[in-house]
Amino acid sequence: MTRLPPLRRTTFLRDDSGATLVEFALVIGLLLVLIFMMFDFGRIANAMVFTQKGVERVARAAIVSAPVCGSVPTTVQRRSGNSSDPGTLCRSAADPCDTYTVTCTANPRTATAGSVPAIMDPFLPAVSTGGTLTFTYESDNYPDSPRIGFVTGPTAPIVSVELSGVRLTMVSPLAGLLGLVSGTQSTLFQNGFTLPTIRVSLPAEDLQ
Repeated sequence: MTRLPPLRRTTFLRDDSGATLVEFALVIGLLLVLIFMMFDFGRIANAMVFTQKGVERVARAAIVSAPVCGSVPTTVQRRSGNSSDPGTLCRSAADPCDTYTVTCTANPRTATAGSVPAIMDPFLPAVSTGGTLTFTYESDNYPDSPRIGFVTGPTAPIVSVELSGVRLTMVSPLAGLLGLVSGTQSTLFQNGFTLPTIRVSLPAEDLQ
């Protein structure tokens, strides 16, 4: 058996050609993940700002328009068992005014053009799916509220608009890159990113 001369063994052990390529292979996966995360997280932040503005626009339109939900009373009803005269203030000691809460949902993507829910559509991210608007009309005749209005007078409910279920599609292959770096199949962002629920409440104008 022929032994390599000591000089040759030392040269082989000290040979670092190709080390840069190995280091590059170790780092490139993490670098790509960081780059694509910055890109997609920027899109998420932008989408959240736009959807927030859209919900605010919808809420402002809802308070000056006819109710989106049906069965919202247009006049303040007397509470059952209360005999207060018409015109009695809701904030009086007799607490004469009835309370109500009416809720309905709408899809802004398929809403009729010109309707209140349709105002939201242009503010939804282009590369996204889903999205449900929930409208809630609630009387303010509760103990902790100002209780404006009077018996048989026009109603002025508090209108709340909530947007939920908007899923933003990730443009970059972030799930695959995370799996490449971690060595296991990643389900994070595999089906996109669901934007957080946004809710805006405003006092309505008289509905008469």
